[in-house]
Amino acid sequence: MKRLLLLLFPLLLYAVDYRLGHGYEIAPWLKAGGYISTEYAKFNSGENAFEVDDLAFLGYGDLTESLSYLIELEAVKYYVRDFQNDTSESNTRFYVERAYATYAHSQSLSLTAGKFITPGSYGNQTPINILRDTTSKPMLSQFLFPRLVSGAMIEGYLPGSESTRYALFVQKNRDIDHGYNNFYTKDHVGALIKKEMEGWEAALWGGAFEDVDLTKNLYLGLSLQYKDPLNTLLLEGAAAETTQVNESMEKERQSFYAQYCRQLNRQHYLVGRYEYFKDETIDQEDNIFILGYNYRPIFPVSFKAEYQHHDTNTDEKGVLLSFSILF
Repeated sequence: MKRLLLLLFPLLLYAVDYRLGHGYEIAPWLKAGGYISTEYAKFNSGENAFEVDDLAFLGYGDLTESLSYLIELEAVKYYVRDFQNDTSESNTRFYVERAYATYAHSQSLSLTAGKFITPGSYGNQTPINILRDTTSKPMLSQFLFPRLVSGAMIEGYLPGSESTRYALFVQKNRDIDHGYNNFYTKDHVGALIKKEMEGWEAALWGGAFEDVDLTKNLYLGLSLQYKDPLNTLLLEGAAAETTQVNESMEKERQSFYAQYCRQLNRQHYLVGRYEYFKDETIDQEDNIFILGYNYRPIFPVSFKAEYQHHDTNTDEKGVLLSFSILF
Protein backbone atom coordinates (compact mmCIF):
# COMPACT_ATOMS: atom_id res chain seq x y z
CA MET A 1 0.00 0.00 0.00
CA LYS A 2 2.86 2.36 0.88
CA ARG A 3 4.45 1.75 -2.53
CA LEU A 4 1.16 2.41 -4.32
CA LEU A 5 0.60 5.71 -2.50
CA LEU A 6 4.09 6.90 -3.37
CA LEU A 7 3.64 6.08 -7.04
CA LEU A 8 0.22 7.79 -7.13
CA PHE A 9 1.52 10.94 -5.45
CA PRO A 10 1.99 12.86 -8.74
CA LEU A 11 -1.63 12.15 -9.70
CA LEU A 12 -2.94 13.42 -6.37
CA LEU A 13 -1.42 16.83 -7.13
CA TYR A 14 -3.93 17.32 -9.91
CA ALA A 15 -6.60 17.80 -7.24
CA VAL A 16 -5.02 21.15 -6.30
CA ASP A 17 -3.86 24.23 -8.20
CA TYR A 18 -0.82 22.65 -9.75
CA ARG A 19 1.17 22.71 -12.99
CA LEU A 20 3.04 19.54 -13.92
CA GLY A 21 6.81 19.84 -13.59
CA HIS A 22 6.72 23.07 -11.56
CA GLY A 23 6.21 21.64 -8.08
CA TYR A 24 3.42 22.46 -5.65
CA GLU A 25 3.73 25.64 -3.60
CA ILE A 26 3.07 24.80 0.04
CA ALA A 27 4.31 28.14 1.33
CA PRO A 28 6.01 31.21 -0.22
CA TRP A 29 9.35 29.73 0.79
CA LEU A 30 8.61 26.04 0.05
CA LYS A 31 7.74 24.08 -3.08
CA ALA A 32 7.37 20.29 -3.17
CA GLY A 33 7.98 18.14 -6.22
CA GLY A 34 9.86 15.12 -7.46
CA TYR A 35 10.26 12.67 -10.28
CA ILE A 36 9.73 9.03 -11.24
CA SER A 37 11.75 7.07 -13.78
CA THR A 38 10.92 3.55 -14.96
CA GLU A 39 13.02 1.34 -17.24
CA TYR A 40 12.79 -1.90 -19.18
CA ALA A 41 16.11 -3.51 -20.20
CA LYS A 42 16.83 -6.52 -22.38
CA PHE A 43 20.53 -7.25 -22.99
CA ASN A 44 22.71 -10.05 -24.34
CA SER A 45 23.79 -10.83 -20.78
CA GLY A 46 20.32 -12.31 -20.24
CA GLU A 47 19.04 -9.32 -18.33
CA ASN A 48 15.31 -8.96 -18.93
CA ALA A 49 13.82 -6.69 -16.30
CA PHE A 50 11.45 -3.84 -15.53
CA GLU A 51 12.22 -1.43 -12.71
CA VAL A 52 11.12 1.75 -11.04
CA ASP A 53 14.67 2.99 -11.29
CA ASP A 54 14.33 6.34 -9.51
CA LEU A 55 11.71 7.70 -7.15
CA ALA A 56 12.56 11.06 -5.62
CA PHE A 57 10.93 13.87 -3.66
CA LEU A 58 12.20 17.44 -3.53
CA GLY A 59 11.67 20.45 -1.32
CA TYR A 60 13.03 23.78 -2.51
CA GLY A 61 12.46 27.51 -2.43
CA ASP A 62 13.76 31.01 -1.74
CA LEU A 63 14.20 32.04 1.88
CA THR A 64 15.20 35.59 0.89
CA GLU A 65 15.98 37.37 -2.37
CA SER A 66 19.53 36.07 -2.12
CA LEU A 67 19.20 32.77 -0.23
CA SER A 68 17.73 29.61 -1.76
CA TYR A 69 17.84 25.90 -0.89
CA LEU A 70 17.05 22.42 -2.22
CA ILE A 71 16.63 19.03 -0.52
CA GLU A 72 16.25 15.83 -2.56
CA LEU A 73 15.47 12.37 -1.16
CA GLU A 74 15.81 9.48 -3.60
CA ALA A 75 15.30 5.72 -3.68
CA VAL A 76 17.13 3.91 -6.51
CA LYS A 77 15.69 0.63 -7.86
CA TYR A 78 12.57 1.22 -5.82
CA TYR A 79 10.98 -1.81 -7.47
CA VAL A 80 12.59 -4.40 -9.76
CA ARG A 81 10.82 -7.20 -11.63
CA ASP A 82 13.32 -9.71 -13.05
CA PHE A 83 11.60 -11.68 -15.82
CA GLN A 84 14.69 -13.79 -16.48
CA ASN A 85 14.69 -15.27 -12.96
CA ASP A 86 10.99 -14.68 -12.20
CA THR A 87 11.76 -12.63 -9.08
CA SER A 88 10.78 -9.26 -7.65
CA GLU A 89 12.52 -7.05 -5.12
CA SER A 90 12.26 -3.52 -3.78
CA ASN A 91 14.37 -0.86 -2.12
CA THR A 92 12.29 1.59 -0.11
CA ARG A 93 15.22 3.32 1.60
CA PHE A 94 15.53 6.98 0.64
CA TYR A 95 18.96 8.60 0.71
CA VAL A 96 19.85 12.28 0.67
CA GLU A 97 20.80 12.75 -2.98
CA ARG A 98 21.23 16.54 -2.68
CA ALA A 99 20.87 19.02 0.17
CA TYR A 100 22.32 22.49 -0.18
CA ALA A 101 21.78 26.20 0.28
CA THR A 102 22.99 28.92 -2.09
CA TYR A 103 23.66 32.55 -1.24
CA ALA A 104 23.82 34.74 -4.37
CA HIS A 105 25.83 37.81 -3.46
CA SER A 106 26.16 39.11 -7.02
CA GLN A 107 26.49 37.95 -10.60
CA SER A 108 30.17 37.37 -9.88
CA LEU A 109 29.85 35.51 -6.60
CA SER A 110 27.53 32.83 -5.26
CA LEU A 111 28.29 30.55 -2.33
CA THR A 112 26.83 27.03 -2.12
CA ALA A 113 27.22 24.73 0.89
CA GLY A 114 25.96 21.18 1.41
CA LYS A 115 25.71 18.26 -1.00
CA PHE A 116 25.50 19.30 -4.65
CA ILE A 117 26.31 18.13 -8.19
CA THR A 118 29.99 18.25 -9.13
CA PRO A 119 30.48 21.05 -11.69
CA GLY A 120 32.11 20.07 -14.96
CA SER A 121 30.91 17.44 -17.39
CA TYR A 122 27.64 18.19 -19.20
CA GLY A 123 26.75 14.53 -18.73
CA ASN A 124 26.86 15.06 -14.97
CA GLN A 125 24.70 18.20 -15.00
CA THR A 126 21.64 16.21 -16.13
CA PRO A 127 21.62 13.50 -13.44
CA ILE A 128 18.01 12.35 -13.86
CA ASN A 129 16.34 10.59 -16.77
CA ILE A 130 13.72 13.25 -17.53
CA LEU A 131 16.44 15.87 -18.21
CA ARG A 132 18.60 13.69 -20.47
CA ASP A 133 18.28 13.01 -24.20
CA THR A 134 18.97 9.29 -23.61
CA THR A 135 18.06 6.91 -20.80
CA SER A 136 21.68 5.82 -20.38
CA LYS A 137 24.40 8.12 -19.10
CA PRO A 138 27.82 8.56 -20.74
CA MET A 139 30.52 6.40 -19.17
CA LEU A 140 32.61 9.54 -18.69
CA SER A 141 30.14 10.91 -16.13
CA GLN A 142 29.93 7.63 -14.19
CA PHE A 143 33.46 6.31 -13.67
CA LEU A 144 36.02 9.14 -13.78
CA PHE A 145 35.04 11.49 -10.96
CA PRO A 146 32.52 11.75 -8.08
CA ARG A 147 29.02 12.75 -9.19
CA LEU A 148 28.41 14.70 -6.00
CA VAL A 149 30.34 16.95 -3.64
CA SER A 150 29.66 17.32 0.09
CA GLY A 151 31.32 20.62 0.80
CA ALA A 152 31.34 24.23 -0.35
CA MET A 153 31.58 26.02 -3.69
CA ILE A 154 31.96 29.55 -4.99
CA GLU A 155 30.90 30.34 -8.56
CA GLY A 156 29.82 33.12 -10.88
CA TYR A 157 30.97 35.21 -13.81
CA LEU A 158 34.52 36.53 -13.72
CA PRO A 159 34.53 40.19 -12.68
CA GLY A 160 34.03 42.40 -15.72
CA SER A 161 32.83 39.51 -17.88
CA GLU A 162 29.35 38.37 -18.90
CA SER A 163 30.48 35.30 -20.80
CA THR A 164 33.13 33.57 -18.69
CA ARG A 165 32.03 31.57 -15.66
CA TYR A 166 34.14 29.97 -12.95
CA ALA A 167 33.56 27.53 -10.11
CA LEU A 168 35.83 26.43 -7.24
CA PHE A 169 34.78 23.73 -4.78
CA VAL A 170 36.23 21.85 -1.82
CA GLN A 171 35.25 18.85 0.32
CA LYS A 172 37.24 18.02 3.45
CA ASN A 173 34.93 15.47 5.04
CA ARG A 174 33.17 12.23 4.21
CA ASP A 175 30.12 12.28 1.97
CA ILE A 176 26.79 13.31 3.42
CA ASP A 177 24.73 10.11 3.11
CA HIS A 178 27.03 8.52 0.50
CA GLY A 179 24.55 5.84 -0.64
CA TYR A 180 24.16 6.99 -4.25
CA ASN A 181 27.47 8.68 -4.94
CA ASN A 182 29.64 6.71 -7.36
CA PHE A 183 32.77 7.24 -5.22
CA TYR A 184 32.84 7.28 -1.40
CA THR A 185 34.99 10.38 -1.04
CA LYS A 186 36.50 12.06 1.99
CA ASP A 187 38.62 14.73 0.28
CA HIS A 188 37.78 16.45 -3.02
CA VAL A 189 38.84 19.75 -4.60
CA GLY A 190 38.22 21.01 -8.10
CA ALA A 191 37.61 23.89 -10.48
CA LEU A 192 35.79 24.83 -13.66
CA ILE A 193 36.21 27.62 -16.20
CA LYS A 194 33.55 28.00 -18.91
CA LYS A 195 33.32 30.33 -21.88
CA GLU A 196 29.86 31.10 -23.26
CA MET A 197 29.51 32.25 -26.88
CA GLU A 198 26.54 32.62 -29.18
CA GLY A 199 25.33 29.06 -29.65
CA TRP A 200 28.53 27.59 -28.18
CA GLU A 201 29.99 26.78 -24.78
CA ALA A 202 33.45 25.47 -23.95
CA ALA A 203 34.61 24.33 -20.51
CA LEU A 204 37.81 23.10 -18.88
CA TRP A 205 37.35 21.31 -15.57
CA GLY A 206 39.19 19.01 -13.22
CA GLY A 207 40.00 18.06 -9.68
CA ALA A 208 41.59 15.70 -7.20
CA PHE A 209 39.93 13.41 -4.69
CA GLU A 210 40.68 10.68 -2.20
CA ASP A 211 38.20 7.97 -1.27
CA VAL A 212 37.82 6.05 1.98
CA ASP A 213 39.90 3.17 0.55
CA LEU A 214 42.88 5.55 0.46
CA THR A 215 42.95 5.76 -3.31
CA LYS A 216 44.15 9.10 -4.69
CA ASN A 217 42.70 10.29 -7.98
CA LEU A 218 43.34 13.16 -10.41
CA TYR A 219 41.00 13.99 -13.30
CA LEU A 220 40.85 16.56 -16.09
CA GLY A 221 38.15 17.13 -18.68
CA LEU A 222 37.27 19.29 -21.66
CA SER A 223 33.72 19.95 -22.87
CA LEU A 224 32.25 21.61 -25.95
CA GLN A 225 28.58 22.19 -26.67
CA TYR A 226 26.77 23.67 -29.66
CA LYS A 227 23.04 24.31 -29.45
CA ASP A 228 20.43 25.91 -31.66
CA PRO A 229 16.61 25.48 -31.71
CA LEU A 230 16.80 22.12 -33.55
CA ASN A 231 20.28 20.72 -32.92
CA THR A 232 22.46 19.92 -29.92
CA LEU A 233 26.02 18.66 -30.25
CA LEU A 234 28.08 17.57 -27.24
CA LEU A 235 31.79 16.69 -27.31
CA GLU A 236 33.48 15.68 -24.06
CA GLY A 237 36.73 14.02 -23.16
CA ALA A 238 38.35 13.30 -19.82
CA ALA A 239 41.15 11.31 -18.23
CA ALA A 240 41.73 10.22 -14.65
CA GLU A 241 44.74 8.79 -12.85
CA THR A 242 44.42 6.54 -9.81
CA THR A 243 47.16 5.78 -7.28
CA GLN A 244 46.79 3.53 -4.23
CA VAL A 245 48.34 5.14 -1.16
CA ASN A 246 51.74 3.56 -0.31
CA GLU A 247 51.95 2.09 -3.83
CA SER A 248 53.75 3.61 -6.79
CA MET A 249 51.71 1.99 -9.56
CA GLU A 250 49.41 4.38 -11.40
CA LYS A 251 46.39 3.32 -13.41
CA GLU A 252 44.42 5.44 -15.85
CA ARG A 253 40.80 5.81 -16.88
CA GLN A 254 39.91 7.60 -20.10
CA SER A 255 36.68 8.39 -21.87
CA PHE A 256 35.48 10.43 -24.81
CA TYR A 257 32.06 10.80 -26.35
CA ALA A 258 30.29 12.70 -29.11
CA GLN A 259 26.52 13.04 -28.92
CA TYR A 260 24.18 14.63 -31.44
CA CYS A 261 20.48 15.30 -30.85
CA ARG A 262 18.13 16.43 -33.61
CA GLN A 263 14.66 17.74 -32.85
CA LEU A 264 12.45 16.30 -35.60
CA ASN A 265 9.41 18.33 -34.58
CA ARG A 266 7.95 19.77 -31.40
CA GLN A 267 7.73 16.43 -29.57
CA HIS A 268 10.12 13.99 -31.28
CA TYR A 269 13.92 13.77 -30.99
CA LEU A 270 16.53 11.49 -32.55
CA VAL A 271 19.81 10.95 -30.69
CA GLY A 272 23.10 9.30 -31.57
CA ARG A 273 26.16 8.84 -29.35
CA TYR A 274 29.60 7.33 -29.80
CA GLU A 275 31.74 6.61 -26.72
CA TYR A 276 35.24 5.37 -26.13
CA PHE A 277 36.01 4.07 -22.65
CA LYS A 278 39.16 2.60 -21.12
CA ASP A 279 39.70 1.67 -17.48
CA GLU A 280 43.00 0.09 -16.45
CA THR A 281 41.72 -0.48 -12.89
CA ILE A 282 39.33 -3.15 -14.21
CA ASP A 283 41.20 -3.94 -17.45
CA GLN A 284 38.33 -2.85 -19.69
CA GLU A 285 38.26 -1.04 -23.05
CA ASP A 286 35.24 -0.55 -25.26
CA ASN A 287 33.70 1.37 -28.15
CA ILE A 288 30.02 2.06 -27.63
CA PHE A 289 27.42 3.14 -30.17
CA ILE A 290 23.96 4.29 -29.10
CA LEU A 291 20.96 5.17 -31.25
CA GLY A 292 18.02 6.63 -29.38
CA TYR A 293 14.58 8.16 -29.75
CA ASN A 294 12.94 10.56 -27.30
CA TYR A 295 9.24 11.45 -27.33
CA ARG A 296 8.18 14.37 -25.13
CA PRO A 297 4.42 15.03 -25.38
CA ILE A 298 5.08 17.83 -22.86
CA PHE A 299 8.40 18.80 -21.29
CA PRO A 300 7.93 17.10 -17.87
CA VAL A 301 7.09 13.74 -19.52
CA SER A 302 9.44 11.60 -21.61
CA PHE A 303 9.27 8.23 -23.37
CA LYS A 304 12.68 7.00 -24.56
CA ALA A 305 14.01 4.01 -26.49
CA GLU A 306 17.63 3.21 -27.34
CA TYR A 307 19.75 0.46 -28.81
CA GLN A 308 23.28 -0.05 -27.45
CA HIS A 309 26.12 -1.72 -29.35
CA HIS A 310 29.37 -2.59 -27.57
CA ASP A 311 32.46 -3.77 -29.47
CA THR A 312 34.07 -5.50 -26.48
CA ASN A 313 31.56 -5.83 -23.67
CA THR A 314 29.03 -7.66 -25.84
CA ASP A 315 26.89 -8.65 -22.82
CA GLU A 316 25.77 -5.02 -22.72
CA LYS A 317 24.35 -5.07 -26.25
CA GLY A 318 20.61 -4.61 -26.19
CA VAL A 319 17.58 -2.39 -25.85
CA LEU A 320 16.67 0.08 -23.11
CA LEU A 321 13.21 1.66 -22.80
CA SER A 322 12.10 4.21 -20.23
CA PHE A 323 9.29 6.43 -19.06
CA SER A 324 9.98 9.40 -16.77
CA ILE A 325 7.93 12.24 -15.34
CA LEU A 326 8.80 15.37 -13.35
CA PHE A 327 6.11 16.54 -10.96
